[in-house]
Amino acid sequence: MQSPRADRTYREVQQRTTPSSDGTLSTCNVTIDTGVNSHLMAKVSDMRAASQKVWTFTFNGSGLATTYEEGPAVGTALLHKDYTRSAGAAGNVYVGAVVTTQNPGRARCSPRARRRWTCTGTSRSRRYLRTAT
Repeated sequence: MQSPRADRTYREVQQRTTPSSDGTLSTCNVTIDTGVNSHLMAKVSDMRAASQKVWTFTFNGSGLATTYEEGPAVGTALLHKDYTRSAGAAGNVYVGAVVTTQNPGRARCSPRARRRWTCTGTSRSRRYLRTAT
């Protein structure tokens, strides 16, 4: 992949194999979108656990994550997170809020008021807010 400087290229990890606590090898495959200066998506698939984690990123060049999902290698995600960015007085960007949804394919939650949710079934959503310092 090329960096924003056209005269440099960087190797990127496509697969990682590490020993597990029981001594067997565990392999993870890394999938990213190709042919771009800034990635919009990255997926890590754990072959041994048959699971995956997927991140999406902003296109504005900051490379900050906007969503995260994890779940089985095939099927609906079990966890979804949305990240909202804020900026402090000095212009420093930080995570302003994270909305977490468990079992997003089955989510039946509705916000009644800030930080209070009405949910049915096993789904839960929470909003975590951080204030600028």
